[in-house]
Amino acid sequence: REVGIAAIAGGMVAVLVTGLGGFGLWFGYVSDLLLVSSSAERSYPSATLTDVLAMPRHLPGTALLLFAIIYWRKAGWGPQGLLLLASAPGFVFITYQNWGNDPKWLLLLGVLLLVFARTGPAERATTATAAALACLTLVAPTALNMAYAPLRHLALNPATYEPLMPAPSRADIEVQTKRNMDFYVLRRQSALMPDRLSLLPTPSDAPLSVNGEVLPECQARSGFVGLIRHSVAAIDALERADKPRAVMADLLGDFWLMSDLPLNPGTAPWFYDGTHGFATADLLVVPFCPFSVEARQGKLDGIAGLDIPLREVARTDHVILFEMGSPAR
Repeated sequence: REVGIAAIAGGMVAVLVTGLGGFGLWFGYVSDLLLVSSSAERSYPSATLTDVLAMPRHLPGTALLLFAIIYWRKAGWGPQGLLLLASAPGFVFITYQNWGNDPKWLLLLGVLLLVFARTGPAERATTATAAALACLTLVAPTALNMAYAPLRHLALNPATYEPLMPAPSRADIEVQTKRNMDFYVLRRQSALMPDRLSLLPTPSDAPLSVNGEVLPECQARSGFVGLIRHSVAAIDALERADKPRAVMADLLGDFWLMSDLPLNPGTAPWFYDGTHGFATADLLVVPFCPFSVEARQGKLDGIAGLDIPLREVARTDHVILFEMGSPAR
């Protein structure tokens, strides 16, 4: 009965979402998952799948999940155990695909084990309660952080924040000034011991270049909003008659969110892989110190693969602006 109710409720939600977004929403969602999982840039955001299952931080949760499945089955809760077994890959995949890899599903598992302790066989209540307490203890840090985060936000100093977007209608969306405006970079320096230079890690076999110019070996750590605004100011200084569609050779590049520059069809705020939107872009913004060296290289390689000619039109201390021609193929 419980499985049937859950199936009906899930089906109603699926019908509602389909009615609001259409079938294309599901195809787009699956397409995004496949693109992300096969991305050379960011197929997973933090730990590998093996680490999510077996690293010391996650192994207790994995063991508790397997314990609950087996325990329920042996206690006569066959359908519930089967449903939990079917849900386990989803728990693991969500943890694997989320930044930080917090297994928030442990909160749900702890509650389910408490329900089992209350309604299941009496002789198994003590063991189920102990397992539930273990789940809730493991998830307590992240659960408590989510619970009192609103209270922490109320205590923050508004003067240390400023609007993310220039539009007055979106002025309520604010970001921390120091983290998002101040530009900090990590820069590779010469070794103090030249004879051990080969022991230092190198980002690639050959220095990355664009239009024959070798780019410096550095990476930004903060100040992305400031970099976007700096780039937009450089674009505005070109005094073009039109508003160009721009692509940034970096992990992020949402000019259209933070300025009046138009959205470039096919692009997204976060870069995973592919060359979507490159052929229709007017300008390429190449930061000297990107937030992701790999993303910058991936985009430049994609543009080179399309044989899109680049012509430098401006540069600042932080970026180079290229006019993009029509792709040769």
